[in-house]
Amino acid sequence: MPSTKILLADQHQVFSKGLISALLEDQKLPFEIDETNEIDIKTDIRKKRYDAIIVDLFFPEKCGFELVKDIKKHYSLPILTMSVYLNETFGLRAYKAGAQGFFNKTQSMEEILKALQEVLKGNKYFSSDIINKAKNTIRFPGSDPSLDILTNRELQILCLFALGFQTTEIAKKLFVRLATISTHKRNILKKTKINRESELLQYALKHGLGLNIADI
Repeated sequence: MPSTKILLADQHQVFSKGLISALLEDQKLPFEIDETNEIDIKTDIRKKRYDAIIVDLFFPEKCGFELVKDIKKHYSLPILTMSVYLNETFGLRAYKAGAQGFFNKTQSMEEILKALQEVLKGNKYFSSDIINKAKNTIRFPGSDPSLDILTNRELQILCLFALGFQTTEIAKKLFVRLATISTHKRNILKKTKINRESELLQYALKHGLGLNIADI
């Protein structure tokens, strides 16, 4: 049986090693796994005919949702996304970006392997809550007052802010001007109806974005 070729894009080395080990030990399919990062991912896709991509939705320097959209423009292979964040917004945006599946990194390896097997079969792997929420946001746009009101870039900036990065640090990470980040923050404040920037951290924590940098 030919091996199933997987491209894994994840900067969290501890998780990556565990996932690779679980895939190589799987008895149902022989896997061949290559690792990459968001910068090289499209170059690596061109080098080999992969059966699926597993990609983290949060790279501090890159918006994972936009990365998924970009890949889908040029390649038809299935994309399975993942995140350390528990908020369903990440799975919902992955669904809308064109990914075939989403899992949280806190799930068991058995569940993660099941997710990969499903997308390899051509099926989608999303929770029923994410699918129902996607249908509702299509039918009633703007009805959700949670993180869904933010753009992908605004959500990325809010995540970085919750991780403890200051405005100047965020601008350097995203390779944009300081004024651009300040504008995004003002838009976030307006959309969330928060009056002070100091309250943004509380908002981020309330919506499950309170992680340590070591967890990313």
